[in-house]
Amino acid sequence: MANDIIVSEMTSASQINTNDLMIMTQPDLQAETGYSTKKGTVLQVANKMLKGTEYLTDLPDFTDKTVLGGLEELKGDLTALLPVDMASGAIANFDTDLSLPLVDCKANIVASQPSGTPTPSSPLAISGYTGMNLTRCGKNLISIEGRTITSQTTVSSNFIIKKGTYAFSADMSNNTTIEGRLRIVKVSNPNVYVANLAIEGSATSRKTNTFTLTEDTLCYAVANGASAGYNFSFDNVQLELGSTATAYAAYNGTTYPVSWQDEAGTVYGGNIDLTTGVLTKTHIIEDMGNLVWTTSTAGGYTIYACNGISNKAQTTSATCEIFPVVAKPRDQLSDGEMGFWNLSNAMNRFAVRADNIATLSDFQTAVNGKKIVYEVTTPVTYQLTPVQVQTLLGVNNVFNDTNGDTEVKYKEGIQHYIDKKIAATQALIL
Repeated sequence: MANDIIVSEMTSASQINTNDLMIMTQPDLQAETGYSTKKGTVLQVANKMLKGTEYLTDLPDFTDKTVLGGLEELKGDLTALLPVDMASGAIANFDTDLSLPLVDCKANIVASQPSGTPTPSSPLAISGYTGMNLTRCGKNLISIEGRTITSQTTVSSNFIIKKGTYAFSADMSNNTTIEGRLRIVKVSNPNVYVANLAIEGSATSRKTNTFTLTEDTLCYAVANGASAGYNFSFDNVQLELGSTATAYAAYNGTTYPVSWQDEAGTVYGGNIDLTTGVLTKTHIIEDMGNLVWTTSTAGGYTIYACNGISNKAQTTSATCEIFPVVAKPRDQLSDGEMGFWNLSNAMNRFAVRADNIATLSDFQTAVNGKKIVYEVTTPVTYQLTPVQVQTLLGVNNVFNDTNGDTEVKYKEGIQHYIDKKIAATQALIL
């Protein structure tokens, strides 16, 4: 081979003619270090950036070797060999030693409804989504600037706290005997706070509070005291996953907005693959008055049942504005519940037990204009613009504001990946 080059650990980057840089399919016995892509062998890199780093490969044997485009292309080839790990949940939480685009990022969209039990006289409206905000940040999930407070003050805009357990902490100082407080409260009911940091008397210290939410909650933060004229300060506010507050780190999040209103309208259930831009709409909303209802008897009581819904998927996933939907057949329903004609069949026929509704006509009146959301047999897809989400070095938290979980896949440094797997295995053993 004319102009072949053997790259050793002693070869400086300035001596390498990248036009001549080749991958050898067999290790050269006379070379100190070579490039080998034979399946199961070690690819050792010897250039200015990656000198001396070894990566296990699982590439096929390239019998017909080709010229590389240069060191950047080689770097890309090596990145492709790095292991992929994944994380999922209400918040996809992971740590990595590489800052690279996510390999994959999927977010679920789930219709939302206020807490409580819906009834015909007290319906709970169902909400869908015309877009999503995906957030990627470090361990600190909140951005609240420190300040001095002399009266009750709202100190943040609205933000979503996903279901889970959290530690809330801040540096606090007070120069009076009046208690100063920094609280996270619910937008739906400002009189209910989900976290409270308080300092009383002339003091300076870091305060912490642990709390758990069982559902995604829209919140904001307020700071206040018992009366006017006090001087209370807070700084270095942190909200993080887990029950233990750790050292403060500044918020470093990025929000990626995605809109699909023009393409898909309002989505009441589905998912979006942000990496490919494909939105899948799996649920529809329908007026219950448009369904055909009949009466029947089951379990010794009267039920109201709709005829088979041809496009309903075989699932018990449904949300109703006026009845709680339960995974029960018609003969096991309690008063006020909506279930299914028979769980063992296609499950495309709803059944309702409503003892206080006397006739079919009364029932039809009660359900007219009320909505139900259910999964369809054939989902519909829409092509949106892909979104590239870059990971941070260290802790990453990725979550959405459409009431569903998030799943990510990301590249890992080999040693970091191995260390995490060993630690996870040891934790299982212990």
